[in-house]
Amino acid sequence: MNISHLIGDNIRGFREKRGWSSARLGEEADTSGNYIGEIERSEKRLTVEKLFDIAKALKVNPHFFLLEGAYHKTPEELEKALRLR
Repeated sequence: MNISHLIGDNIRGFREKRGWSSARLGEEADTSGNYIGEIERSEKRLTVEKLFDIAKALKVNPHFFLLEGAYHKTPEELEKALRLR
């Protein structure tokens, strides 16, 4: 899995865990829902700044987007994974 797919998959997973549409995440992250969808499908690349905006909106550590399947893990598992890196 390449980095764009990994990040997009995690953004989608965390968004769906919150029960949000891509439009809702777009509003919360000050961007469009279409752009969120394009990121999730790896059609667009995002800036570091926008990555942090999305993480803030989802209330997750931006590092979590780099861990495969992060949205499936418990908060404890995520924190442990970050300490091991």
